[in-house]
Amino acid sequence: MKHHLYISPHLDDVVFSCGGCILQQSARGDRVTVLTVFSGDPPEGSLSPFAQELHDRWGIGREGIAMRRAEDRMACARLDATAVHLEFPEAIYRRNPEQGFLYASEEAIFGPVHVVEQRAIPSISSAIQKHMHESLTVYAPLGLGGHVDHRFLRMVVDQMKVKVRYYPDFPYAARGMELPEDLEMPEAEPVRFPLDEEEVQGWINAICEYQTQLSTFWDSYEALDGEVKSYVEEKQGLRLYLPDLPV
Repeated sequence: MKHHLYISPHLDDVVFSCGGCILQQSARGDRVTVLTVFSGDPPEGSLSPFAQELHDRWGIGREGIAMRRAEDRMACARLDATAVHLEFPEAIYRRNPEQGFLYASEEAIFGPVHVVEQRAIPSISSAIQKHMHESLTVYAPLGLGGHVDHRFLRMVVDQMKVKVRYYPDFPYAARGMELPEDLEMPEAEPVRFPLDEEEVQGWINAICEYQTQLSTFWDSYEALDGEVKSYVEEKQGLRLYLPDLPV
């Protein structure tokens, strides 16, 4: 049995980006684990006004990250994948005593990784490595769109010096968004995963489990459905980078 480990920045990114591929792998009997890195509860204390604004948009209270973890477990279950959640908080909650919140605006979360984050790389790397072994095929985000948590996780994975397949971050990939200047495209042609209609619909159904997040990206189910199907048609399936690893 093959074992695939998908590393996700947030509680939705892997299912958004790779759901059809995961469904295909699970259907043939492979084991699939989705490891979300930035899925911990907010630290004690008040939220930044920006984080509170996002919570209001998502319709969640302070305990809402538990709700989002539950959504992720439901979405992964639809794909016959196992959801694993690490305890690191996502960017909108992170701060330090000297400078307060590190990412307190929309501009900041799509900006560069703050210099103080370097000190967290060893602990994040160690936590990820506890879930890795030699027989795994590992997947990590390219960082398309430039969200700081995608960039940060890509930085961590690149420094780990492990062989990975990089997945284009959806829906950013479907909207023509590119890599930020601090990240490089892998020097390889992408490997293509054709998807049939049932796999595409299963992927869409899994995305729909993230009820708190859908309105951030789509204004209706029809918009979501159309964007996924158009993306699959344009790419002739899903594409992942580094084809020298076994599919």
